[in-house]
Amino acid sequence: MASGVYSITNTVDGKVYIGSGQHIHKRWIAHRTLLRRNRHDNTHLQNAWNTHGEEAFAFAVIKECPKDETLFHEQIELDRAFAERPRQEIYNVGRCATAAQKGRKHSMLTILRRSIALQGKKRTPDTRARMSVAQRGRTLSEEARRNISASKSGSKHPMWGKTFSEERRQHMSRAIKGRHYEGRALENIRAAARSQERREKLSAALKGRPFTEEHHTNWVVAMLRRKETLSGCEQDR
Repeated sequence: MASGVYSITNTVDGKVYIGSGQHIHKRWIAHRTLLRRNRHDNTHLQNAWNTHGEEAFAFAVIKECPKDETLFHEQIELDRAFAERPRQEIYNVGRCATAAQKGRKHSMLTILRRSIALQGKKRTPDTRARMSVAQRGRTLSEEARRNISASKSGSKHPMWGKTFSEERRQHMSRAIKGRHYEGRALENIRAAARSQERREKLSAALKGRPFTEEHHTNWVVAMLRRKETLSGCEQDR
């Protein structure tokens, strides 16, 4: 079977969907099967199919090419289509052949639906492990760091305006006091505390910032607790 790029055209209004596959005609059969069952993931194409019927759609091969070049040629055809046609005449959700959802902006209703659907769901240990591996070694650009910081600053911070009850504070205090660090975790804490760069950043961030008497008291208590935690780790080693 031939591999390459294909199109699905609505002969009623001329709208088109562009795709590619290693077996073009098998892809058409897959599209048609999902559309007939009203289960196609492209809602624009599915709605048009439901409205106009199967006989209104024509399948055509745009270009045959080697299997390892299908996405390359699909991207060329997508770029041509988006350059020559109004956006509303193209069924493809995204402009990128390798990432169909890239550039798509979800409506607030869609975001809320997904949020509700995910509430209460817990990821399996296997999923967590794969997510952890995927994030290892990842570094964020300075711009990305600034955007994350801005999105969580002031009233946007999830803890903004929240206060803990005295019972909750005591519970958190007991949890921290019973925590012991060892090995590499302990060395990282020490290194962070000793780092001159870290000291300079903290100093710059705190310059000119007014502190109340309560702030000073809380800071002293936190330092004493931290010292107790580190000394406890030393005794356990």
